[in-house]
Amino acid sequence: MRHSNYFNVLKRGVLRQELPARHFHRKVKSKIMVDSEQALDYLEQQIPSLSAAAVDVAYWQALASGQAVLVREEGGIYQAFPDGTRKLIKVLEAPLSVPIGTRVRLP
Repeated sequence: MRHSNYFNVLKRGVLRQELPARHFHRKVKSKIMVDSEQALDYLEQQIPSLSAAAVDVAYWQALASGQAVLVREEGGIYQAFPDGTRKLIKVLEAPLSVPIGTRVRLP
């Protein structure tokens, strides 16, 4: 069969068995899009825990390599050394609690 005849047959709707396959493909494609959106939402929810784990790993790797690390604890910034000692670098003020939408002027 020549191409022009084949397309004429399709236009007339003689080959109706192809229609469900086309509609099925659209449904599968939309299902894949929904699944991929759900997968992205799930992955985005994992970002905070993954970043916290990465920070912990970096902290311990730095100490294991013999480097000192700065940490914020107990109202101050401390320098932590690989041998477990800590040195106070700076005392911090208490955190400022501000309601949402409030404008604060910093000096």
